[in-house]
Amino acid sequence: MLKPRFVYHTLADGSLRILNPVVGEEVWTVPGRSQRPHPNDARRAPEPLPPGLDLDAVCHFCPKQSRHTPAEKSRVVREGAGFRVLEKQTAEEALARPALFRRVPNLFEIVTMEFWKRNYGLRLSALQRRWKEAYLATPGGREHILGVIEEKLRHQGRGAEETEAMSEAEKLELADAFFGGSHDLIVSGAHYRPGATTEADLQSSGSLTPEEHFIFLSFTLNAVGELHRENPHIRHVAVYQNWLAQAGASFDHLHKQVLGVDTWGAGIQRRLEVLRRYPPYYNRVLLEELKARSLVLAENAGAVAVVEPGHIYPCLAVYSKSAASDPTALNPRELRDFSDLLRAVHAASGARVPCNEEWYFRPRNADTALPFHVLLKWRVNVPAGFEGGSEIHINPLFPEQMRERVLPALREIKVRGELPGADLGPDCRCEEGCLAYDRTGAAA
Repeated sequence: MLKPRFVYHTLADGSLRILNPVVGEEVWTVPGRSQRPHPNDARRAPEPLPPGLDLDAVCHFCPKQSRHTPAEKSRVVREGAGFRVLEKQTAEEALARPALFRRVPNLFEIVTMEFWKRNYGLRLSALQRRWKEAYLATPGGREHILGVIEEKLRHQGRGAEETEAMSEAEKLELADAFFGGSHDLIVSGAHYRPGATTEADLQSSGSLTPEEHFIFLSFTLNAVGELHRENPHIRHVAVYQNWLAQAGASFDHLHKQVLGVDTWGAGIQRRLEVLRRYPPYYNRVLLEELKARSLVLAENAGAVAVVEPGHIYPCLAVYSKSAASDPTALNPRELRDFSDLLRAVHAASGARVPCNEEWYFRPRNADTALPFHVLLKWRVNVPAGFEGGSEIHINPLFPEQMRERVLPALREIKVRGELPGADLGPDCRCEEGCLAYDRTGAAA
């Protein structure tokens, strides 16, 4: 086996040059170019919320604006001391109980229902047809669906006359995307966190309670499983999160996205190629490098959080220790441990830092094990002409700077009791081979 090299080279002037083999890009960090994206270094004080603002009607993802989002596939509601998932309700039923999280179709799919129909012959399943019929059978449901279709057509540039000329049957045919599409949003029920007084008091991943964040991840993984069941042509489900406009979000309202695709994508394929050549890469190359450079942030029984160098953007990462390469196969304890660390690095980053979650895990028909992990990238730098022409990328923060900003916040989070059983920084043992993905192969 040819062991890949993780190049981490510090020059005499302090410049850092990194080549992360699974990313395949050269990344430089240069003294004097660092920015200060930490939430405590905000460039301006947040504006107070306007008096009388209805916190349930701030944007199209808010509960009182549900007329702007397609038919809700499911929602999580509180029930007694626990939670319950309500599936495929009518419009009237869905509005009867407040949601902690909702799953709704993306109005502007990346891979559309029309794509699946024309290229793969996909049609609504029997369950999806029954749900569509039941939804359209109520006055509120029919009005809702036709309203969303007409809004979508306006966004696509259709004029009023063209829209009015379409028959109701033609419009309802377009609604198949709402009941059988493969691009969904997992949306928080709240726009602002409890007690919000300023525009910065958004409900973020880090402001959820540990239990709420665990439900958020569990609900997301339920959607991943359902997309696979309902669309046999999906080869992989991409899971990601855009937090704030600078990270690609249409609204500053907490949500994840799950997107079924008919390809693995270059990022997954590149990782699998590295692992085919050297299966223990993540244990014996990446994690060993990070341990040696004191870039391990936190560890509990089920996961490890690190600063991960070699990316275009400043990057934190959480790795599952589970042998399961598919996150839907994690047991509840493993998922809760992973969730606790992911929530903590969000909280330590701060709700005012725009960031993306990128999820990586083995596609279901791949023959190579890949550890389930999430990269959390701070979108605080804008690539310019130098990067495009040279294919050398400038990351504004040294990995050690990220550690010194995040680790103190993690210690505060642990003091509050929100990281039970976790070790931090130099106390993390990260024993050899602690990521179990490569012990059992792709069958895990």
